Amino acid sequence: MKQVKKLLVLIFCLSALFLTACGKDEQGTYYPDVEEMENNLKEEGYTVTINDDIHAEYTGTELFAQKGDEFIVFYWLDETEAVKKITNLIENGGYKYNKFVTLEDDSEFGNIVFCGTNKAVEDAGIVIVDVTVKVN
Repeated sequence: MKQVKKLLVLIFCLSALFLTACGKDEQGTYYPDVEEMENNLKEEGYTVTINDDIHAEYTGTELFAQKGDEFIVFYWLDETEAVKKITNLIENGGYKYNKFVTLEDDSEFGNIVFCGTNKAVEDAGIVIVDVTVKVN
């Protein structure tokens, strides 16, 4: 009976360790879709606005969320050319951000541009894994 208890404890501990290793942090960089990001931010008390009419020349979706001084503006863009245009608008828009990311024609994430405060980016559910590449 004592052996069975030890075995059960061991199985439980290994299971807990395995499930912990399967968390979002181990998945790498992650950008939620618009619905998930909206839900994440609303749960944290942000006022969220979503706009599908972002620019006369380009199509995509814009999410803007704010709670006090915390904010995020996130663009999912359909056209690659839009990345540079939206990037220029953000850089010249007077935003006070800690994070600013642009991805152009990324094989996994497509075309995205966003900026925001560290807290808002975290509250949105965005996970960015820093990777250092060393080239010899």
